[in-house]
Amino acid sequence: MSKNWKDMCKKVFQKDQLLQREQKDFQQTYRLLVLGTKGSGKTTVMKQMRILYGPGFTEWERKMYIDDIRRNLVSSIETLLTVWDRGLLPMDEMRDPRDILCRAIKRASDPSHVPNGKPSSASDSDMQSTLALPHVTNRLELSDEFWDAADALWSFVSNHDQTNIIFECQSQECFPDGGKWFLSRINKIRKKDYVPSDQDILSVRSSSSKSMETIFTVDSIRYHMFDVAGQRDQKGKWLQCFNNISAIIFVMPTSEYDVVLPNNPEDSNRLSESLTVFLNLWNSKWLTRKSVILFINKQDVFSAKIASGRSKLEDYFPDFRDYATPSYATSNPEDNPEVVRAKYFVRNEIMKITTASNTQHVCYPHFTTAIDASIRQVFDSCREIIYNANAQHSNIL
Repeated sequence: MSKNWKDMCKKVFQKDQLLQREQKDFQQTYRLLVLGTKGSGKTTVMKQMRILYGPGFTEWERKMYIDDIRRNLVSSIETLLTVWDRGLLPMDEMRDPRDILCRAIKRASDPSHVPNGKPSSASDSDMQSTLALPHVTNRLELSDEFWDAADALWSFVSNHDQTNIIFECQSQECFPDGGKWFLSRINKIRKKDYVPSDQDILSVRSSSSKSMETIFTVDSIRYHMFDVAGQRDQKGKWLQCFNNISAIIFVMPTSEYDVVLPNNPEDSNRLSESLTVFLNLWNSKWLTRKSVILFINKQDVFSAKIASGRSKLEDYFPDFRDYATPSYATSNPEDNPEVVRAKYFVRNEIMKITTASNTQHVCYPHFTTAIDASIRQVFDSCREIIYNANAQHSNIL
């Protein structure tokens, strides 16, 4: 046998071995597709899995979030000032800090508008949405004057009716979920040597159209979790990913039941929008044999809103008025009965979708708060579901 023939046989054998290993790795990897509408918390779920089960974030990666965190903080201040103008706080006591902050926000959105950076006065029109600006903090010089004014504003709010004001802010679409968290950390975020913590990274809202993925191992089982970024009109991008996945995790933003969508004729609020997307996905022919793990998310903010009584669920979902807490509902003695009733109402609205159609797949609902490490318990309880779904997909069962 010639040397060339031996070399060729060796290469064929090595290639065959590689293909067998890749096929084995593929079969032993549980692929999870994370879906949800904008603001549902699916990106937070991805980051939480990386922190809890993966390598976490390096210092370099943490610093990459600084611009987004500061942008979230500026947007929170902008919303706070807008709500403040409705008369919830006495404005005269904080007129100077307010004017400083308004000018800073205006310079971020339109630097050329301000001659020498010192306008003669500040007005409501000086405030524009910072989340709509892709690189606002790259252009915004956050001076000591800005930071001092922001700190004075938040201290003033904290000493007055903070809860009332924050609830008012949370009903605004441009107020980040982590707004209150970042406002409470102004003096840490302003430091030149600031490095975001895990909680900072989990709380930040980032405007990104990029897909995300994370790979981690739990008890020798490899998980490949990925999020296909995009809006509800990019549903086709999601459907292309269904073929080789083990299970779907759908994230539902319960706390956004009162966040109104003025330019959406089909849905009046973000929770309603999410229910519509879930309905379309559940009835999709591509999904008929896929198990769906449902994260009924943002329970922390949702519970606080319901308990406050300021934003009534029945104003957005009229059927809630006559809804009774089901006998199978579980709760702790200290839980607010109205909160329990509300969370199970949302769960019921979702489960009505899953039982209304004759499909072969199963939905497993869980109440979650993605920014809280307790989501580990939820994921651990889902691992057997994922195992069975992967086994079925791989024709093991």
